[in-house]
Amino acid sequence: MTRRYRGLLLAAIGAAICWMTVLSGAPTALRSVAAIALLFLLPGYAVLKVLGLGGSLGVVEEAVLGLGASCAVVVVVAVCIGLSSTELHDTVFATALVALVLVALALAWLRGIRVGPSAASEAEGTARKRLVMPRAGRLRVPLVLWLTAGTLVVAALFVASGAAQPQGSDVVQLWMIRQDGGAKVGIYNGTTGTSVYRLTIGPAKSAPGAAESIDVTLEASGQWENSVQFPTTWPAGTEVVANLYRAGETSPFRMAWLAPSPTASQ
Repeated sequence: MTRRYRGLLLAAIGAAICWMTVLSGAPTALRSVAAIALLFLLPGYAVLKVLGLGGSLGVVEEAVLGLGASCAVVVVVAVCIGLSSTELHDTVFATALVALVLVALALAWLRGIRVGPSAASEAEGTARKRLVMPRAGRLRVPLVLWLTAGTLVVAALFVASGAAQPQGSDVVQLWMIRQDGGAKVGIYNGTTGTSVYRLTIGPAKSAPGAAESIDVTLEASGQWENSVQFPTTWPAGTEVVANLYRAGETSPFRMAWLAPSPTASQ
């Protein structure tokens, strides 16, 4: 296996590992590293390879152009998800990015097989020469500047389309109010469709007694409230936290804390 194909295979394996890490219950530091690679490294690498630019550039050129391409891909994917009326959260976004990266890497692999290693290297050299537009009478503008300008335009359109939407749409609220021996917990679903949530209520620090878990399904603009009694095994002054998860996710996207009762220490 040549160096070119080995790099494509390692990138595909890395994309799959990053996807699983981001969506798993891994430590925050590890998930952050995987998210950075998935957002700023892998998309640009895949784009450069499928365009035949990767091997013909220097390290600095490839890093800068790859970063610009990654930013452009991330913005375009976010815009496409937004236009499809799909709720934009980490599961959908990470899956869409990984799918796009794997498709681009597969196309780069097939491109190398179709034209052959020597022809692919020659094509990469030609692509590098075209990186700066040489036509007489025109401003010699590097491709990375065009890519950056296009990214800014797409980002501006995305922000403008979001600002045009009604304020307060797609807002999910979680609250917890102290009651005698427990708390009243509520959820407001401000999304445009039916959503399924999982709510867990337990001590912020380890304490005897299992945390309570509740599955809640809410229609658009629906609201749910319920009173929860805390176990008597919890020590006085226990700080309680409520975590709200979207269906199928392992990281909470809303949290509510209930500070210890002011009378706990008396």
